[in-house]
Amino acid sequence: MLFLAVKIGFSHGVAVIEMDSMPPQPGDDLNPEIDRFLRVVRHLADASQWERLLEVARRRMEQSPADEVAHRAAALALIRLRRGSEARIHVDCLLKEDPEHAFHHELAAQVAMQCCDFRLAEEHLKTGLTLEPDKSALHFLTVSVKSALGDPAEAHRHARRLQELEGDNAQAWLSQDVALEGNPQDAKSMAERIQALEKALVHAPERAFLLWRVGRLLLRLEQPAAAQQWLSRAMAGDPLNKHLAADWREAIERSHLVYRCLSFPWRSWQRVRRFFLVLRVRPDIWPHALVLSICWGLLLPWWLLSWGCLAPLGGLVRYFMLLHPAFDFRWPSRHWLRSFSAGRRVGFMVTVLLLILAALCLVMPWEYPLGWAGVAAVQLYFQAYFKSAAIQARQDMYPSPPSSWLNPGCSQSS
Repeated sequence: MLFLAVKIGFSHGVAVIEMDSMPPQPGDDLNPEIDRFLRVVRHLADASQWERLLEVARRRMEQSPADEVAHRAAALALIRLRRGSEARIHVDCLLKEDPEHAFHHELAAQVAMQCCDFRLAEEHLKTGLTLEPDKSALHFLTVSVKSALGDPAEAHRHARRLQELEGDNAQAWLSQDVALEGNPQDAKSMAERIQALEKALVHAPERAFLLWRVGRLLLRLEQPAAAQQWLSRAMAGDPLNKHLAADWREAIERSHLVYRCLSFPWRSWQRVRRFFLVLRVRPDIWPHALVLSICWGLLLPWWLLSWGCLAPLGGLVRYFMLLHPAFDFRWPSRHWLRSFSAGRRVGFMVTVLLLILAALCLVMPWEYPLGWAGVAAVQLYFQAYFKSAAIQARQDMYPSPPSSWLNPGCSQSS
């Protein structure tokens, strides 16, 4: 659960430009130029044309550098384009000019979340809720931040408040799922999350963030093949979300047990690194970090052996089997491999491996490369054995996902 905390809240792009809530400016209703600009901004925001919106906002700021609407539009466009560090300039300008506007604090919170500063996001959301205590978007973001900071009780409180404000809609049920993710991941919590996401899908079956949440839960339930389909649909709606892309890659890797074992060195290092990133946000979990460090020390010989034996084989599989395009090396390119079947690519991979072993036998005693190959084979066997046992144990521990989740294509066609 702690490994996932860093990702929570990075993509809650729920902010919508609220032109009706802006402070009125003298002559706005009489100035056709301002009225035209507002209509253009509304249209581009509704159509999710973020690049175009940013371009229009910057042109407006060239003519009028202090235009509040242009700064709002630019900030929102940059946030949706996952460029929070650039959006900070516009948000700071908005807060300086009008610090009593809840929407400005909402934008500032999203910038802080993209920059992994959840404490700052918490402060902005608290201020925003003081100004507008019944604003749904602020409660939704607060659920994400509280869950990321390890405060599930507060996350549930804001989720319940959002349910009171919104009623039975996708936003309310999504907040329930985000809040539940901070709970202990037992069978009851998983069943409640499935129920919340099922109800959210009734209202917004094509919302990218909702599809991402379903895919992530399927990964947790050890259903990587189904998760890949949901995450692929989510990627089509939110292609700039790097955390969504990371989950998509993970689903593809975990669909192949052998590669899942071969990638153990890299994946284990990433998990430890992610945990210590969470430790910077939540220093209260230092006892868990201590236990993790001790366990890591006990596993260090196995991990080092994996780097020597499994990591090179994992590189060969990644190169020849084209697990997905994001794994393409810049040099040499693998585009030529796409014209061959999987069987031929396996043949190429085995041939290259044998050639490498033959070359090593020429430059060193043959016992060494053959011994390395034998140790690699034995370690891969045990790795696959224990990994498959762990997968089966997790599937038995958690509830089964709905059949419509496992076959999303069939449910859509029906």
